[in-house]
Amino acid sequence: MSRPDLYNLTSALLFLGFVGAGAFLTRPWRGDHAERRRRRISLFLVVALGASFPPGLLQRSLWPFASWHLIAKRLGPTLEYPRVMLVDSLGAEHNIDYRAWEPLIFMEIRHWVWWDLPRLPPAQQQEASRYLLALANEGRRRALAGERVGTRDRWLGRAAAPAFLLHPALWADPSNVPPLPFTGLRLYVEVWNLEDRARGDSSMQRLLLFDGGQAP
Repeated sequence: MSRPDLYNLTSALLFLGFVGAGAFLTRPWRGDHAERRRRRISLFLVVALGASFPPGLLQRSLWPFASWHLIAKRLGPTLEYPRVMLVDSLGAEHNIDYRAWEPLIFMEIRHWVWWDLPRLPPAQQQEASRYLLALANEGRRRALAGERVGTRDRWLGRAAAPAFLLHPALWADPSNVPPLPFTGLRLYVEVWNLEDRARGDSSMQRLLLFDGGQAP
């Protein structure tokens, strides 16, 4: 069995164990009382925590348990932060409304563009850029028309669960929507010193890592 197969098998067993424990330990039992139910729920939480430890220790995502390397890391004196900018036909750069890439999650896509997109062959880079641009332009079109920009709230509206991190809905007001279609995508990394920033120095470096060019 290859290593990827082993990881997939381990992930499946962890998931089945998690679901099975939840179904078994949280179902109603005859003659139940509050103390016994609390004990079973505590046991289920122990199972869930135990299932989440292997991804963290191995730094391997075992779906649906993830190592969350986007968040869990030790910070040095400087911080690097990715920023994806959309470029219109006149060359002006614009921030994207996070809802335009739904159902894809904005945080994950932004970090994928940072870590993985530059490593792809040029043809695949252009294909991925065109796909993300198409989503952004469709979101822009909906925003200008006064429609819902994303897809997360299409069924439950404002009652829909938010993403892991909250981002501003930049295109909530149609007057804030870029007037021209997007034709390119750029990735920058912003670098600043944490101690200097704590002292009030907000200066930073902005490095261009990826330029998708003009979409045909």
